[in-house]
Amino acid sequence: MLSCNACMEHYLKTIIGDSIFTGPNIRKSITANTFSRNFTSGARISRRQHGQDDERGRSSQWVAGAKTAQQVIPDPEQRNREKSLKRSAQVIPISKRETMLEYKMGTILQRYPAYANDPLKLAEYVRKALKGDDYDTALAVVRAASKGISCTVSWNHLIDWQLSKGRMNAAMKTYNEMKKRGQPPDAHTFTIIIRGCTNHKDLESALSKVMAIYNSMLTEKSPVKPNSIHLNAVLKMCARARNNELMFSIVDQMPEKGLSAPNNLTFTTIINALRMEAAGDFRSNLTPMQKRQNAQKAILHARQLWNDVTRRWRKGDIWIDEELVCSMGRLMLLGQKQDWDDILSLVEQTMNIPRQLPRLGSKERYLIEPESQGRDHDLEMAVRAPDQNLGRPSELENTTTLDDFEVSRSKLPANTGAFSYAKPGRNVISLVMEALMLLKVKAPADRYWDVFIKDIGIKPDIENYHQYLRILRVNHASTLAVELLGAMPRPDMRPATFMIAMSACHRDTNNLGAFASAGRVLHIMTEALDTPVVKVLTLYLNIALASTRKGHNLSNYEQGKRILRALDRLGPSFINIKTLLLETNRRKAIQGHKKQEKQESIEGDVEFLIQRMIAAYDTLMDKALVPREQYTELTQRRSKLAAILTRHKHYEARACAEIYELPPHLNQHVSDHNLHKAMGRAQASASKWRIFREKVEKEYAAEEILACHAAEMEEESVAKDKEFAMAS
Repeated sequence: MLSCNACMEHYLKTIIGDSIFTGPNIRKSITANTFSRNFTSGARISRRQHGQDDERGRSSQWVAGAKTAQQVIPDPEQRNREKSLKRSAQVIPISKRETMLEYKMGTILQRYPAYANDPLKLAEYVRKALKGDDYDTALAVVRAASKGISCTVSWNHLIDWQLSKGRMNAAMKTYNEMKKRGQPPDAHTFTIIIRGCTNHKDLESALSKVMAIYNSMLTEKSPVKPNSIHLNAVLKMCARARNNELMFSIVDQMPEKGLSAPNNLTFTTIINALRMEAAGDFRSNLTPMQKRQNAQKAILHARQLWNDVTRRWRKGDIWIDEELVCSMGRLMLLGQKQDWDDILSLVEQTMNIPRQLPRLGSKERYLIEPESQGRDHDLEMAVRAPDQNLGRPSELENTTTLDDFEVSRSKLPANTGAFSYAKPGRNVISLVMEALMLLKVKAPADRYWDVFIKDIGIKPDIENYHQYLRILRVNHASTLAVELLGAMPRPDMRPATFMIAMSACHRDTNNLGAFASAGRVLHIMTEALDTPVVKVLTLYLNIALASTRKGHNLSNYEQGKRILRALDRLGPSFINIKTLLLETNRRKAIQGHKKQEKQESIEGDVEFLIQRMIAAYDTLMDKALVPREQYTELTQRRSKLAAILTRHKHYEARACAEIYELPPHLNQHVSDHNLHKAMGRAQASASKWRIFREKVEKEYAAEEILACHAAEMEEESVAKDKEFAMAS
């Protein structure tokens, strides 16, 4: 009843007459009140019969301050609320479907007032709906609930979901709609938008939107001022967009102290941006000298920044963590030998881990350097002094580097206030081992490993083990490599683990104990892996064959014993390898093109292993390393291997000989449409070739039909032109 202006006017005319409606104020008041009633209830204006009670036209119980429809002239407070709702109704236009869905969700909220009156429960419902990718329902519920309660958290969920799907423009529209519906954004809203834009693929567009939001937060009317979280997110956005000038302009505006002051994450972001810029230059077309100079500029800038970091750290304004230390260290890995050496000083300064290697340039370091043996230290330093800045850019001259990582002399506990040492972890182990790898030193690496693992108690990951194994491999330390391999957890072992360990033994073939160490590596591999690594087996056999070189004081019997031992130990593993080789021929016609390339790589490794095994049997008999009574048995073994290799090569030759061809007209179709790659993939099997040929024949027939139709139409057109010319 009284659902529209006409009904209201007709009803009042019967009571007070027609004269009262001549004034424009009364008519305007009735219109405004009717609009307010319909808007707050969420119902659309429709034609209804007089006296009909429609529940959809009733005001929702969960709308704060809703009035009944019978009140003609509202009071001033009600009028202000109506104006606010009217302004909030002027949102971005939505479709008819979204309007109907919003109305239905409003009706549901009337039945469940707990969600309509509790923002926390509403946000939980929206989060669950978005987890199931039901965005439309979640948006309709939030729109309906926004008329009565403050639900900023629910709007944050909507914006976050859109940004996670890469819909940056849609998320910005939702953000604008959120403000127009009277839902003020909070600090977390801006954090969500800035972080979401940082992960977008269009970095230039994302950066412009982020800077627009950041500048709006700096205005006086903004209720939310940027804090360190917002600033760090903006700096990360600038770093991803490779706009370091804009990043440093923002940093210059940051205060010394306060909520917007830089913290450890701020400096981590800046140093990572410098490293990304320097690493990008290494992949450019610059000359080696230019790349080296750009890297030195970035490192110098980071060193100057690090002085500010340590100053703030010692004053207690910020605290240093492992991430910040490693970001600085990994930038220095792009430098020269002095920068690599300073990484150890950086770890000593921030984590209170003493250097296990003397400083570069000191007399103690000079005495242990291999290239300095037999030279005078004082004379060498006097010769180097004039040329110490050779090759450095002009702006880098007259700069000191040794004092950048000065160690604090005051002894502090591990955790005492802001000025406390950073806690080392796996990332620092990786950084130190990589620096020592570049410096090519082994003894300090052993001491650092003991400090990190035994003294501090860090549990290394597989990458830490691999880096330490690489250092042992470079320094030909096969015994230590096997001991480290035995201490590793079996579930963490990978094929690369055994490849590095066996390579360490292979480089240490001058050591007579390398063969025993290689046998232990092979034993651990058979226990840890289901399928042995073919290249590891080949290296193991090569280590045994290396005993026949000159320089080994081994008798012929000992040399033959080693080679026979290696061949016998390869037996169980070779059974699996032979099965793999035979199965490869059957799978090649079934698997995809990329998998075929992988299988071909495995086939090549297996073929090389078989050839090396055949060469080992030839070495045993040609050099008389075994008694002649064993020649018959060894010849039989060699013949079996040769038969396997011949059978496989014969199968490959037969498979390569079966090349399917097309008729000339279909070959021309393949050339016209650039189908050569598809044709090559179809050569894998007869079934694939049949499917490919049928497809090409259908396409060729369809093109022929179209060509015939085109020719007929052209002939008709020519004939009509002739008739028209004759008639004229």
